[in-house]
Parts: sequence; structure tokens; C-alpha cells
Amino acid sequence: DRRQNYRMAKAFPPDIPLDGYGDMHKIVLQGLMAAGYLDLKGVKHLFNAACDYLKVSDAERAERTAMPYVQQVVRGINEQMKPFDMAVKSASCEITGKKYFIFLVTAEKSVMKHQLMFTPQEIKMLQICIDRILRKYPNFAIPQPECVNTWRDVDPRGSVSKGEEFIKRLIELQYLTKYPISKTDYDVTLGVRGLRELEPLLMDFYQDVIQTCCLCKMLLLHGFRCPKCKLLLHKFCYTKYLQTCQTCKSCNASWASVKDMLRRNRVTDEIIANEGPDIDLSDYRPSRIASMMDEPPRLEPQVSGTSSRRGGRW
Repeated sequence: DRRQNYRMAKAFPPDIPLDGYGDMHKIVLQGLMAAGYLDLKGVKHLFNAACDYLKVSDAERAERTAMPYVQQVVRGINEQMKPFDMAVKSASCEITGKKYFIFLVTAEKSVMKHQLMFTPQEIKMLQICIDRILRKYPNFAIPQPECVNTWRDVDPRGSVSKGEEFIKRLIELQYLTKYPISKTDYDVTLGVRGLRELEPLLMDFYQDVIQTCCLCKMLLLHGFRCPKCKLLLHKFCYTKYLQTCQTCKSCNASWASVKDMLRRNRVTDEIIANEGPDIDLSDYRPSRIASMMDEPPRLEPQVSGTSSRRGGRW
């Protein structure tokens, strides 16, 4: 965004040195602001490009593109951006485990940012999709055809192809992501940017649905639940945790195998809510939970879905 770039450039002009904040920080910040988000490959490419521009020697390049240095630069950027309510944060996709660095703003500015990125109709469609993801289905994902048909709820005379194009764009931008249900089919759920950039709004309107990982303390929608207590954790956090420990840190239940774990979904959430956090969920294995779930209706692309909103308005 040109206005954001101008504001940051005015705040940190090249001729005013800042303690711990140099040209590398400025180049990386500009790159992340322009892109909005980058995966690890993109971050390495950005740092390599910065090294080229700053004429960093080959001997130093390996150090300047390694993750410890990347994290050091990001910390320096965040220190300088505190007065502007902006930050660069790392987060991993709950479905793929892929790590990203994301340029974030506060809730109010985030809404303004999306108003600049999307049309009012597109924002309305995104709101409806998020509400259905979090309220309508047990697996916190909606069928792709219904997601596309949401465009008809916003513009009854609109073309379904517009909905398809917008959902594809949201997936490419990581606001939404694919939730595989077979080798060829997928549902749609919240992506890493959707969870991170909209975190304040999600916590305000969906605090009964949005949970946090017991390990990384970040928002959790999809992940594992301990079979004997209420603890939730991301799949990638679980994998990392197993390297040093194989039991639950709360109740000492075995986490040695992924088969020991339960998938987090609305059914196990409701069991915990109704019967208390100390209930033993060992009997609620995937096969039984699946039979307790409502089968999500599969809508044809030409049929407009209906909304069952219970959440608040943004």
C-alpha cells in the first residue's frame, strides 16, 4: 500500500540512523509490506535480494540468509513498528504445516486494509464464508461448491464464476485454504492469513469456537485433542513436542502415536462443554465421532447455499 510505504519511509528516512535498525531492515520491511506475506522460500529470496543490493560478500551471505539472522531482523523491525501498531509475525498453516511470515496491522486497520483490497460485495462474501466455516459444519470447513455459491447470497443476479474467481483468489492469498477430504475433493477453511490478520475479530465474535494451542499459544481451529483431557494442539506442534516428550503435560496420557490423539472438531468441543474438562475422551474414537457428525450437504455449483448465521456482525 503506497500510503503505508510513504508513512514508514517518512518515519525511518535513510539519513537518520536508528540503533539496531539499518538498510537490511528497511528492505525486508518494504518487501513484506508489498507482498503481505511470504513463505520461507520467499523470505530467503527477499534476503538474498537485499544482500545483492547491499553488496554483501559471499562469506557473509550464508549468515545473512540463515533463520537466526532472519528472526533477528524481524525482531528489529517489530521494535521500530510498535508505535504504528504494526508487526511482522511468523505462523504455520494448520493444514499443510507450511511456515509464513505475515505483515500484520491492528483490528481497525486490518478492516481498513481489507476495504482497500476487496470490494464491499467481496468483503460480505468473505464474512459469510467465515461464519459458515466456524458455525455450520463439525469439521470447521465448508464444501467448496457452497463456498462458491455464497456469491449468490451477496448478489442474486451475479455469476457463479465471480464467486469461483474470488474464492480462488482468497486461497492464493492464504485467507482461506483447502481442507482435503479425498485425493481430488476438498472443503474450504480459514487459511494462515485469515487466522492471523483477523485474530481480534475472530476472538470477539467467535470466542466459543476459536481456541489456542497449549504449546505455541496461537489460535487453533484444526489440530489434535488429548484423549483424556481438554488440551488442544496443532499437528506441527505435536510433531515437534514428540521429539522430547511423549505424554500429555497436563494429565500424562500417552501421546506416543498419532493414533492416541483425537482430532479437534465440534463434537469433541461439545462433549467437553457439556460434561466438563475432566471427562475421559478415550471412547470417542474417530469412527464413533464420525457417526455423531451431521453429513455436510454437497451443493451443486448452480445452487445457492443458505445461511444459518448465529455469530455477530463485523
